Amino acid sequence: MSLYLSSLWGVVVCEILFRYDMTFDKKTNELLSHVMQNHAEKAISILELGDFNQAILEDIGCGSQKLPLYKVSVCNAIILSNDNWDRSFLPVVRENRKQCHTLLMFWEERYGYNVRKPMDFVNYQKYCAHFVDWDMKDLLEEDLDKLVGMGYDKNEVELCYAVLTYNVELLKKHLGLKTNPDVFIGGDYLPADAPQYSSECYNALHFCDTVISDAMSLYGLALFYENQYSVPVGLRDIETLLQAAAYTDLQNKLSL
Repeated sequence: MSLYLSSLWGVVVCEILFRYDMTFDKKTNELLSHVMQNHAEKAISILELGDFNQAILEDIGCGSQKLPLYKVSVCNAIILSNDNWDRSFLPVVRENRKQCHTLLMFWEERYGYNVRKPMDFVNYQKYCAHFVDWDMKDLLEEDLDKLVGMGYDKNEVELCYAVLTYNVELLKKHLGLKTNPDVFIGGDYLPADAPQYSSECYNALHFCDTVISDAMSLYGLALFYENQYSVPVGLRDIETLLQAAAYTDLQNKLSL
């Protein structure tokens, strides 16, 4: 994977205009920003002083499912876990990875959180999924029976659909079966004719890369890693973080 951080800053600026702070006081929102941005020293300073709304430790308030603050660091650690990035962005990744590790150690030692436990993405499925409540025909142009009749492998079709919709049960099934994720699938083409790297077909493995790349360059996650000043965090940013972490984790598993 080589993540290309494009110069689509006009799009990113538009995204920022639609952000809104989480519903906390100024100091608590500042803490959330520092954790999101891996500003270890600044975040730890606020945490040690205790001058913030303690409720954020148990839930940052992004939806019906509680998301403790320390899990923001867990998600960051997943996203920043490897060096498969554009060379120009690697120094940013490595510095953020270092600062994120400092925060994780603080969460573990000071609060006793189990930061080594795998992230429970299943509890945040609706935020992780790129396509929510889409059926197979809408995405792959045909239903399962039709695609299989055209010559596509049933398991490979199911896995591709599971990745697009982050269907936890189907993902678990096909990770267990070690189903091949590197297949292009589209109902407008027979398997032998399915074009690669085309918007007309989907590939489960490549789709993970696309989601991560879009999170960074289109939806502004890179801004949080690049900036030393505090960037306000909105609900959309948390959803982007969860999705990028979930698909990074999934990509790592599929690549095996």
